[in-house]
Amino acid sequence: MNDMTEIVRRTLVAMDPSIAQGLERRENHYQGQTSAHRLLYDRKEAARQLSISVRSLDYLIAAGKFETRRIGKKVLVTHNR
Repeated sequence: MNDMTEIVRRTLVAMDPSIAQGLERRENHYQGQTSAHRLLYDRKEAARQLSISVRSLDYLIAAGKFETRRIGKKVLVTHNR
């Protein structure tokens, strides 16, 4: 599990402990599926990688949990190692 996923997981579980079961089921479902890591992700792809909604990602970005870069109007989330 990468750093970005772990931060989101801890934040969501702290907000609602019942989320942990759903996240565990998802992790088991996607286990074994890998993707190449990119340096930047658009908001939609970052949310998909984290298994959360784009709106939830926006809240986490606003809270300073993720580093972002802008290219024009497009907001890109950096990949934390």
